[in-house]
Amino acid sequence: MKKKLCSAILISFLCVFLCVLNSHAQVQTEEGMEQKEEVYASVISENLTLSGNFVVEGNLLIRGGNVNLNGHNLIVEGTLRHVDGSLRINGGTLEVKGNYYIETIEGDESDGTLVMSKDFDTVKVFGDFVMNSAMGSGYNVFSAGVMEVKGNFIQKGSGSSENFVAKSNHKLKLNGGDLIITANIDLNGHTLVAKGNLWHTEGRISVNNGNLIVYESYYIESFEGGQVDAKLAMLNEKDYVQVFGDFVMHSISDNGSILRAGTLEVKGDFYQRNERNNSNAVRNFEANGTHRVRLSGDKVQTVVFIDYPNSMFNILEISLWKPVIYSEMKRRYGKYSRQKKNLYFTAI
Repeated sequence: MKKKLCSAILISFLCVFLCVLNSHAQVQTEEGMEQKEEVYASVISENLTLSGNFVVEGNLLIRGGNVNLNGHNLIVEGTLRHVDGSLRINGGTLEVKGNYYIETIEGDESDGTLVMSKDFDTVKVFGDFVMNSAMGSGYNVFSAGVMEVKGNFIQKGSGSSENFVAKSNHKLKLNGGDLIITANIDLNGHTLVAKGNLWHTEGRISVNNGNLIVYESYYIESFEGGQVDAKLAMLNEKDYVQVFGDFVMHSISDNGSILRAGTLEVKGDFYQRNERNNSNAVRNFEANGTHRVRLSGDKVQTVVFIDYPNSMFNILEISLWKPVIYSEMKRRYGKYSRQKKNLYFTAI
């Protein structure tokens, strides 16, 4: 039978759970707009080790202490906001029916940490997951277990660029929303799958002998369509990126030194963009070495290079039976194959 959290329950001789009903906090929505109120059914501010399964019927605020699920289930019927303290899954299950924010009430970096280090550790988030912890990989541990997110996955690097470094046997399942990356991620031989769009607005994704699969579009640009300081590193022959939608490169960085190997497969359109306000940006897709792009869509695909030949394919594989429209490039430079002799087409 599920037990409900209540005020000041003594869980063990060392760990106390503080539950404060109808706790209120102010959340700033946008600058200049009225703040909205966030109401918490329960608040944890001291150490807690579960001795059974618990349900929070509403929002939960973790603002301090060390929380240890100890092999049990913690179910949050609303939103979980984690502003300080550690949450150790420890063989248990955390289920959040709303959003899970590891950031402050104001949306700033948090001192909260999440530890998943055992094979049976399970975290299920039915809404969005936001990682904005100021603590690095030594405190936020993702070495085992399964995290499943049905909404958007948003990793911010305002406090630490290494607050979500998954490794070893840890698995992340994205089952619905977009993946938003704003800090460094190293796939380290593993596979990252985004069921929605991938918005890469800051930081570096190192494929590093792994696989990056995006079921919709991969945008290396801002939500408004502007330039971003983000990098895609493909340095190994086994590096593989597959995009079922469009691929948009709109970085301010010179990526020529990190697009040297592996395969980028795109089934939608390919766009290289630049506002020309940064000299490095003209080479934001300067592929070289053994790097190849594979255009494998079953419909007409459009390729746009604003800065050709500074940005360019190295090896291009394309289905010969399907036309590809080189819109910007063809208009400005004529036939693509005449501009770069080491480019060639192969049937796939």
